[in-house]
Amino acid sequence: MGLEFGHRLGLPGALSALPLSPLVDGYQELVARQRALGLSHIGQALAPAGARLRVLDGVFVSRAPRGWKHVNSAELRRSAAENPVTEALVQRVAELCDQDPTALRRVLLYQLIELLQGHPQGGRAATAVSLGVDAGEAPALVHAARMRRRLNSKEREAAEEVQDAWALRHIRRAARLASLLPADGGRDPLLANHLIRIANLAKETDTLLVAAQRREGEGDAEAAGEAYLRVSRLAADSGRALRGLVRTHRPAEGASAPLTAELTPEAVKLAWANTMDDTEVTAWRVIRLERLPRHGPAPITEIQGRTASRSAQDARPPFGSEVRYAAFPLSDGCVDGPPLVSQPLLLTPEVSDLRLVDGRERVTATWTRPPGAARVDAGVTGPDGDGVETAVGEGGFAVCGLRDGTYRVRVSCRYRTADGREVRSPGLEESVTVHPWPSPVHDLTATARDGGVVFSWTGGEDAEVRLVEWPGGAPTSGTELQLTTSELPSPLPWREAAPGVLVPRPEPSCASLPWPYAVSAPWPGRAFASKRLPRSRRWLPSASPTVAPASPSTGRRVSGR
Repeated sequence: MGLEFGHRLGLPGALSALPLSPLVDGYQELVARQRALGLSHIGQALAPAGARLRVLDGVFVSRAPRGWKHVNSAELRRSAAENPVTEALVQRVAELCDQDPTALRRVLLYQLIELLQGHPQGGRAATAVSLGVDAGEAPALVHAARMRRRLNSKEREAAEEVQDAWALRHIRRAARLASLLPADGGRDPLLANHLIRIANLAKETDTLLVAAQRREGEGDAEAAGEAYLRVSRLAADSGRALRGLVRTHRPAEGASAPLTAELTPEAVKLAWANTMDDTEVTAWRVIRLERLPRHGPAPITEIQGRTASRSAQDARPPFGSEVRYAAFPLSDGCVDGPPLVSQPLLLTPEVSDLRLVDGRERVTATWTRPPGAARVDAGVTGPDGDGVETAVGEGGFAVCGLRDGTYRVRVSCRYRTADGREVRSPGLEESVTVHPWPSPVHDLTATARDGGVVFSWTGGEDAEVRLVEWPGGAPTSGTELQLTTSELPSPLPWREAAPGVLVPRPEPSCASLPWPYAVSAPWPGRAFASKRLPRSRRWLPSASPTVAPASPSTGRRVSGR
């Protein structure tokens, strides 16, 4: 056993190298799995009920009657296979130990010290024993926990996340987290060395950025772009490098862009073509840069952290702002080439389904407001160029009292940005013509005479008045119909027995005759009066007559309605 891992440390060495950080990849995910199983520390997944743990000079678990068993990767996999409940958690610890044999010891000591430091009785050996630690090591562990630096919430967050930031090449974030920790690692030599590597790489990227900005200022976009790309490969989270790459690779104003951005009422659809030899490109990273009204670096928003396709969608665009999109080719998860950049895009969608309809001295507009718009404005300009007062409601407006002529209608949307600014969309402009409408037929009467019916009416002096038989349910009186002559039902097909006297067609019954026209036997059928001005499409239905038989003593009578 003396040759097993950990025994060369000796107890003094073990106590002098206690971890201030777990320094393993995915520690937060590991803790989430652990807590889901109700475990206060990772060692509880390794020791069966009643078993004890040694943790200072390597990790050992008591397995009576065979004594102590050293916990290495092979032992972890064996333990995982024996217990399905903790299998996934223990298997993940085994994978971490494959990468770093010290991983289990670091995690376990880090968690035990945190528990002891936060326990009201953490200074007593009995507390360590209650956590499963062997009584022979409990006093030394309690002493070490008392001497080791206590971390506040921000320092603990930094200690637990700094390794993930490093693994993702988020050097800027790793440097910010490292600045919250003691420079010497808090007597944790592994952490101290790690902080030195982070500081050196952060310094290297800063030097490269200065050189890139100098080249960009000199007008050498190609050299600046290469320098920015080197920084992005080292520090995937360098916003200055990403902005520099976008600036040095954006298309000229008015030129075709390799990345297209299509604005819809609710989102922005992005697409890009294969414009480079991307045989090594395994994925793309898509970002959005937002132009600010004040001077300052453009905020960067991750749209798609990793996509294998050449399309993406910005589902939550900042409406009212001007933005630009960029797609970066990735290799092994890191930027590995210049970006494809879009033209700038103003995120102010227009209304959809805009429809303009004219009526009698009237224009009606309807539309669908984009979900992100604060409100919709509309204006109407008359044939003489003067504005027409318009009261806009939700989804449209109606302007009445208009004279004949062509009117221009402009509809735009207003958006409120996150900083409180109000931005108007360019707007949609369409024209609509108010046509002359015929005078309505006010009264339509039918009178029985000479074995037929005589129809008469008032109004409609300036128009053609037509009697028709309307199929199905006829429009109500006064309805404005925009129909061509060919679209109007055929004239009433009654025979003219004498001048002005119409005789209905013989039909077996009139039961199928619906409202609004009912002509009692022996005159089954119905009549519809409309009128039209020459060369227009405007028709107005009249009131409908009723022809009813009178009693034998009084002869026939006709009533109108």
